[in-house]
Amino acid sequence: MSLDVLLEPIPVKTKTPCKVGRVLASLDDPYKTALLTLLDTRFVDGGLADDAVAERLERAGFDVGATTVRSHRKGTCSCE
Repeated sequence: MSLDVLLEPIPVKTKTPCKVGRVLASLDDPYKTALLTLLDTRFVDGGLADDAVAERLERAGFDVGATTVRSHRKGTCSCE
């Protein structure tokens, strides 16, 4: 047993974006702006509900569920 293991540096974990964040990073304008608008405008504000946004993303070819959309909107996902 060696106490030197306690002196080893702690690896820094980098945050990886959630699926919504990865989709946003992959898009160019005007699609990125359109998705940001969809995410920022919630159902009660005249926008789409989480499941409707997820359905649009699915129709566009992205595998993103309503739970991931909800987490991203709430800011509880892995994005910074």
